Amino acid sequence: MSVIGHPSARAEHPDRTAPDGLGAALIGLGVLGILGSAVQLAAPGSAHLLPWGATILLATAAALLTLPRVGRPGRHAARALSLIVLVSAATAVAEHLAAGPGVPVGSFTHSWYGGGTAPLAPGLLGQSALLLLLASLRAGPQLGRFGRRVAGRLRRGADRG
Repeated sequence: MSVIGHPSARAEHPDRTAPDGLGAALIGLGVLGILGSAVQLAAPGSAHLLPWGATILLATAAALLTLPRVGRPGRHAARALSLIVLVSAATAVAEHLAAGPGVPVGSFTHSWYGGGTAPLAPGLLGQSALLLLLASLRAGPQLGRFGRRVAGRLRRGADRG
């Protein structure tokens, strides 16, 4: 029992390997954003390597968060990868805004700032990075083979007991 009479967090949640519903939802939304940015980057005319690198980093972070038995080092690595992509995506969004149609810049500058990349990809990558970062800050959802089914059974078992 804690000082104010409530059971401690460890007593309420003794099994931290159980999937967490909110964490799973954050990871799922992050993966959807990763897939959306990959589809847009695969469109003809987008030949920049940096967004593809960020996509690969986010896919790695999502895999680290969903693999069973990764533990704290995996969550820390996923958090670091997500933070790197979040900073690079924010920079890319700022560069896209600087090279927008309302700002008169030369064609070389427009191309350098992201003229050939898909305009939605940096935003999607940033959103996905933020979602995965939030998922890594939680108790560490580890989705096993039957993650959602197990989570439902654990909840029903906790409600009965």
